[in-house]
Amino acid sequence: MLWWGRWDLNPGSHAPQACILIQSRDLALRIRTKSLLDDGPTKQTENTDKIINTLLAMQNNGKAENTLRQVSYSLAHLNRNTNINKPEEVKAYIATLKTKKGRAAEPATRNKLVFAYFNYCETNNIPFDKPHFKVEESIPIIPTTENVTKILSGATTRFAPIFTILTETGIEGKELERIPRKQIDAEQGIISVKGCKGYESGTYKLKEATTDMLRLYLIKNHQDYPFPKSNVIGKSWRDTRRIVANRLSQPELNNIPLRNLRNYAGAKLWYATQDPIAVMRLTSQLEPAPPIACSQLKLGVACAPPRTFQTMTTDFFSLVYAARRTLIEQTSHLSATFKLLDCLIPNV
Repeated sequence: MLWWGRWDLNPGSHAPQACILIQSRDLALRIRTKSLLDDGPTKQTENTDKIINTLLAMQNNGKAENTLRQVSYSLAHLNRNTNINKPEEVKAYIATLKTKKGRAAEPATRNKLVFAYFNYCETNNIPFDKPHFKVEESIPIIPTTENVTKILSGATTRFAPIFTILTETGIEGKELERIPRKQIDAEQGIISVKGCKGYESGTYKLKEATTDMLRLYLIKNHQDYPFPKSNVIGKSWRDTRRIVANRLSQPELNNIPLRNLRNYAGAKLWYATQDPIAVMRLTSQLEPAPPIACSQLKLGVACAPPRTFQTMTTDFFSLVYAARRTLIEQTSHLSATFKLLDCLIPNV
């Protein structure tokens, strides 16, 4: 049984706002996909079944709900604007895609469309030479402790514990959302997290003050999965930082996305220890890395130790990006290497 309704309601809620009770997950997927395909000025519904079959195949292969949602939007977009059964036409459209403001679309946006269309072609046996648009790597923004504290101080009593846990552990909102009550030890302040987006699972010991906040939160939230959806957490973070930025006349606070709390947590530990392995463990990347990766990172730190929190984190991430480029040629253990580097460079 699955409820499809307001995004801010927990699964299984019997609130009247939940709207419609869908008996089958497949049926929910079909209804949602048809709604997407019928939307927009140009309606091309003849390919509905092919798109639905693509989503069902991805679902059967274990793809996450967010991935299915993104692919459904991408395929609906391509279906409205191209002949989705002609790969060369689709490739040309993606290559010349522009935003509503007339600027060229970001490579990451184009790659999302390519990913969705690749799955469509694979499911429907359409030959497709998949292009790849290079995404320029950039140094993650590391927010200062002062600015993070300002935003946390403006959070509501419901979301203050949530933001504090994310700041302290470096986990993502989706990972927090998936934590069941049985994996929370409120007495000792220990939470067990199931990783997503390629991150390994891990166990975290919270600070005493954070543990006290967690206990009070759990008293008020009795659900089996006590934390809200990740999109609800993200919206609350944006609302909180906007209110604080307006109150303090500091618009720069609006430039701190929620996902950068993972960068902040890793940078704090790096600043304290200068130990890439410790940062790896903090971000739940437990797979052993090849010695060459660790030695190069430590060598770079020894040769050019930064002096402040901000310069230390910036220099560190620059070093890791350089290591990413050079290690490809120096080791065949690419899987383990990228496991290490991707934990040190969180998704941004």
